[in-house]
Amino acid sequence: ITCPVFVAAPTNDESGKIDDFTITFLNSKMFELVGDTIKVGSKGSELVKLTSYEVPWKQMISCSKNNIPYPYFSFFSDKTNKWFKITLETFEDGTFVVTLIDITSEKNYSSKLKTSLTKDTFTGLSNRSALTEDLNDVIKKCKKNNLVLVYVMKNL
Repeated sequence: ITCPVFVAAPTNDESGKIDDFTITFLNSKMFELVGDTIKVGSKGSELVKLTSYEVPWKQMISCSKNNIPYPYFSFFSDKTNKWFKITLETFEDGTFVVTLIDITSEKNYSSKLKTSLTKDTFTGLSNRSALTEDLNDVIKKCKKNNLVLVYVMKNL
């Protein structure tokens, strides 16, 4: 397996809601991502500190447990300097498998594509499409904050 993978079992609070999870298996690629501080028996809250606080683990586990698809989620790992997409599959006994798929090349390609669509290749300046998008954002902010916008454009 070339992706970081771990298996875990959810832990519940007094009301029965998922409050954390306990890791029951990690592959070697997972150790590359989080180091050797996470071991079998570690809590998910410890893993969060080493991956990303942005990952909504509890919601993802709860949705998976109830057969509700969770929207696509990705995060950036400062330790590996890579982007990861998270997939989570829950089994009947409540345990779940998490696979972290490296999507760094896709993110880089997407960023380059966006740049090529919004910047002039010769000058590096924003093109009309980017200007229109930025202007629309400013107009929305002005309307939201009850501000007046003065915009002057000279066509050369």
